[in-house]
Amino acid sequence: MSGKSYRRDWDVDEMEEYAQRTKNSIRYLENENIKLKMENERLKCSSNEALDKITDGVNDIRKLSKVAQKFPP
Repeated sequence: MSGKSYRRDWDVDEMEEYAQRTKNSIRYLENENIKLKMENERLKCSSNEALDKITDGVNDIRKLSKVAQKFPP
């Protein structure tokens, strides 16, 4: 290090500006978090719907296989 101090005295206006920017950043991140949670919930619902359709399809194939076994080729 060159011996320089990275600490400096801030005046009141700079501190208020920094505090306001920090509040704005926090508010922005909170809003982004809400959006991501909503998107996550939407994707979970879509995934569950897709899984239900796949499960229904597998069950239909099983039923058809059982029926097909009753009729020899």
